[in-house]
Amino acid sequence: MEIYVADIAFLRDEKVFDLLQENVPEERRKSINRCRRIEDKQRSLAAGLLLEYGLNRLGVTLLPELEYEQVFLETGKDGKPYLKDRKDIYFNLSHSGSYVAAAFDTAPVGIDIEEIKSDGKKIAGRFFCPEEKQFLEECQENCRKQKFTELWTRKESYIKAVGRGMKIPLKSFSVLENQIRGEEEFFFRSFSMLEGYALSVCAKVPVDTKPQIVSLL
Repeated sequence: MEIYVADIAFLRDEKVFDLLQENVPEERRKSINRCRRIEDKQRSLAAGLLLEYGLNRLGVTLLPELEYEQVFLETGKDGKPYLKDRKDIYFNLSHSGSYVAAAFDTAPVGIDIEEIKSDGKKIAGRFFCPEEKQFLEECQENCRKQKFTELWTRKESYIKAVGRGMKIPLKSFSVLENQIRGEEEFFFRSFSMLEGYALSVCAKVPVDTKPQIVSLL
């Protein structure tokens, strides 16, 4: 498994933003153009750049180049993208605030990064199971925002790894442990390496890999 995180602040430079769009496939450029807010355009481009970075490290590319083997994206019935005819490479992307993150593995994987902003009391009331709500209530106030965001990223990473998205009710499972047994078994690992952010990965095997901070320039 490989986990990458990149700061996207450099994309605020309009010239750099325009130049780097040439480094992502046409479909990604169309997706970027559909975004209304400039911040969303920047995050979408950064996600495309980080995806290409990770794929290149595995010897493949989404671009028509000779240096790497070209691969192609398809979308599953629940909207999760995957590589056509490649059962040996799975990936997942996430972005929030000033960062974008990606995970690559040989089996289904999910990743989520979130900026820490709220203690999520209302959100937890709607989407967390009883054990998780009790856990948050028992947290000291000064760490409640961190713990809420961490739990939220674990839930998001799980439904992304499974590939069914919000079709799985978030309150139907707990992420307090580092292992979850549903139709399939998955494992969690959370990281607090970035100040003000929480990052979690969900995979088919215990996550031993630590995120690498990379540059997309």
